[in-house]
Amino acid sequence: MSIRRGKAIAVAALCMLAVAACGFGGSIDPGNPLPTLPGTLGHFDNGDFSFDYPAGWAILASEYPEGMAVQVDAVLGTGGWQTGCRSTAYPNGNGGGSCTGDSFDVSGGRVVVKVWRRVGGPVDVCGVGAGANATLGPNPVLRTGPDSAAVWEIREPGGQFGWGYNVFMEAHSESPAGLAAGEKVAASFRWSASRKNGGCAPMDAPSPF
Repeated sequence: MSIRRGKAIAVAALCMLAVAACGFGGSIDPGNPLPTLPGTLGHFDNGDFSFDYPAGWAILASEYPEGMAVQVDAVLGTGGWQTGCRSTAYPNGNGGGSCTGDSFDVSGGRVVVKVWRRVGGPVDVCGVGAGANATLGPNPVLRTGPDSAAVWEIREPGGQFGWGYNVFMEAHSESPAGLAAGEKVAASFRWSASRKNGGCAPMDAPSPF
């Protein structure tokens, strides 16, 4: 079995939120060995956004916090996956942890798709950001990543690339067919009609500090 280490984009170096370890194909929460996703089988819908995925894919993890700044909404696919976050218990009873990089087993043409958002960090600043370099379905996207790990950033309605709460659809595969399957999932992405952008801070606004 070939296991490849992969770095999730913008993973925090320190996890102040305790996250339990899991094995390949397992759940983040050991009390929930069979994670489920909001929506119906083959159709993810959490009220903010939705996307379609093959009904035969395994659900590897549902929503969980990844450090202080990242929220993962789903991990699914045909391959194996293990979170890079580990919880730590200190002598004083407090909990902490660390995040390195997730592990993916996508040998034999398999694919794993991870869906996440940055929900913490600096306040977004208004201005001209990066432009889209691709279009998937109805969404202009910013595609990054090496050949074996495509990442599509989907900006919030009225938002810019690089802002918080944008959704990242991250596909890992060692084969073009696997990446194409991940791209098809990303192309089905839709924001809910009621979703509104959180806004930004004017570039000339006085500092609050």
